[in-house]
Amino acid sequence: MLRRILLLLLVLLLLAPIELRAQEPSLADVARTTRTAKEAAAKIITNEELRGESSEIPDIAFDGVDNSDEIVRAIVAYGRAHTREQTSAAVHAWYDKHDGLMEKAIRENQEIKQRREQRSYSGTLDRAPDNAKQYQERWQSEMEQARADRETERTNGLRQARIQQELQKVRLAVLRFGLPCDYMKIRFGNGNGSW
Repeated sequence: MLRRILLLLLVLLLLAPIELRAQEPSLADVARTTRTAKEAAAKIITNEELRGESSEIPDIAFDGVDNSDEIVRAIVAYGRAHTREQTSAAVHAWYDKHDGLMEKAIRENQEIKQRREQRSYSGTLDRAPDNAKQYQERWQSEMEQARADRETERTNGLRQARIQQELQKVRLAVLRFGLPCDYMKIRFGNGNGSW
């Protein structure tokens, strides 16, 4: 009797993993779901979206030529038509918006760096693939993610440089205009400090 119970338990233990494995989604489904979630979270803000918000001070142009002269002219024109306090508040709001974009770009690049380090230290994934097809899907998914990460890093790097360049020019103009700008710190691209 005891032998039958032990044999039955052994059979159940051997069949349980097969049943559980059959309920797991395929690796390709997991990769697709992850990629879709990351694409939704990593929305890139375009110049058109930025311009959609009403402001008399134009946004930094990330594509094309530096538009800091246009921004400075708009600040001066705004200052002539509004009080000093209103102008200072408008410039501060403009700065906060672009500093937020800089912070987002720095954070995204730091997250990409952490992902890359995790992959290099821990191997690719926690569990070895069951067959060659799963290995191929995993490898392809990792290559697509690495390519997307490189493009995001490149875009963020260009944005960071443009934001730093234009904030520096605008800050000098705001000082000449006589407005307070002690809040107008320019972040370093690596996120460690500002000037």
